[in-house]
Amino acid sequence: MAKTRTKQILLNLSEHEMEMVQLKMEQLGIKNRSAYLRKMAVDGMVIHLELPEFQKLLSLMARTAANVNQIAQRCNATGNLYEEDVTELKSGYSELCEQMKQAVGEIATLRGIA
Repeated sequence: MAKTRTKQILLNLSEHEMEMVQLKMEQLGIKNRSAYLRKMAVDGMVIHLELPEFQKLLSLMARTAANVNQIAQRCNATGNLYEEDVTELKSGYSELCEQMKQAVGEIATLRGIA
């Protein structure tokens, strides 16, 4: 396979600058220095989002999945589906949808869409 990146840029950094590059890579969780520097050179920035809404959303999704599994196990064991189980699932799903709307709204605002 032919190499697609045939041009090279030599970059000299001071000790402090190198430490800053390393620190920023660690903060972003990036391990590949070439990829990080290429991204910075081409796009001028790397955006690392830490949105608490997504943490809530992931937690809610995990709880909803656990509820579905518990209800499925109960249904398989007893052969019955209870109205309160269906109500609980509907409630969890509604909350999940609401959190998803909020999270998508946050992203749209950050990207200048909304």
